[in-house]
Amino acid sequence: MKQLEMVDIAFTDIELNVAGFTNCRKAHIPYDGTKASIAQDGLITPLTVWFREEEPRHVLISGYLRHASMSELRAEEEVAEGDEPSFSTLWVAKFEGDLTNAMAINIAENVHRDNLNGADQAEAVHHLVGRLGTQMAAAQILNKSQPWVSMQCSLVTNLLPEVTLALRNNHINTRQALLLAKYVNKAGQILVEEQLAALDAILNGKAHDPQA
Repeated sequence: MKQLEMVDIAFTDIELNVAGFTNCRKAHIPYDGTKASIAQDGLITPLTVWFREEEPRHVLISGYLRHASMSELRAEEEVAEGDEPSFSTLWVAKFEGDLTNAMAINIAENVHRDNLNGADQAEAVHHLVGRLGTQMAAAQILNKSQPWVSMQCSLVTNLLPEVTLALRNNHINTRQALLLAKYVNKAGQILVEEQLAALDAILNGKAHDPQA
């Protein structure tokens, strides 16, 4: 993707999870460290905002924890009459593409962060594949390999709800989830009893996973 233009925008003009866009990170992530860093040093890494010409609207597509941190700092701040709160105007990266590419930017940023929930990541990638039509197209837009995208999709299509919940709650890791996703027959149907038994073995420490 080409270098994005940097522009000024009012903090209050930035909207979250609107116009068909939803942040791929669903699980709550503590951001006390991010908040403390911004309080001390200001916003160093700019937000990326989707400038939609249709409405127009300004939709946040990356930097949700930074935005939440600034929102809290603004709410906690005592502002004298006539003064403006901190972060009233932000220097942001301006994105003017379509919804699919906005989603790709959001997913790509989160994929490279260690604290992204495995279930959230898989569901976001699977959704992107659905919009683009092929795994290869998603791989190219995310700068990932097609096998990596295929594995992410298998965590959506080949897991029982109980397994997905365990992954979402960090009771199992992605490597373990991928092993469980192999419990399908030749028709691609989930082997329910076998997958549940394997999940139980992992949760009860009876399964050996050298990289768990």
